Amino acid sequence: MTFGYFDGEPNIAIGLATMIIQGVALAAIYPMFNQRSAGHVRAFQFAGLLGLFFWTSHVLALVAKQNVPQAPTFILMETVYLGLQFGLFALALGFIFRTSDMVEPATA
Repeated sequence: MTFGYFDGEPNIAIGLATMIIQGVALAAIYPMFNQRSAGHVRAFQFAGLLGLFFWTSHVLALVAKQNVPQAPTFILMETVYLGLQFGLFALALGFIFRTSDMVEPATA
C-alpha cells in the first residue's frame, strides 16, 4: 500500500541531501533551545516539539490537501515513522551535546 505517495522513481541523492540539511539545521538551532532540563530530557523535549511541527506540516497537511486513500492508516504509519526518526534524532542530540549541558553559562 503506497497511498499514491511513492509514485515515480525516487531521487536518492536529493532525498539524502535533504535529510542531511535538515539534520544540520536542527542541530544548529538546538543550542538555542533553552529549557531548564538537560541531557537527553532536553533533547527529547526539543525533538518532540520539532517532530510535532514536521508531523503537522508533512502528514496532516498532505491529508488535508489530497484525497489520501485510507487516511487513518496513512496517518498511523507516518506517525510511527516520524516518531522513530525524531526519537533517534533526540538520542543523537543528547549524545552529541552531553558535555555542553554540564557547563554552567557565565554570568555577566
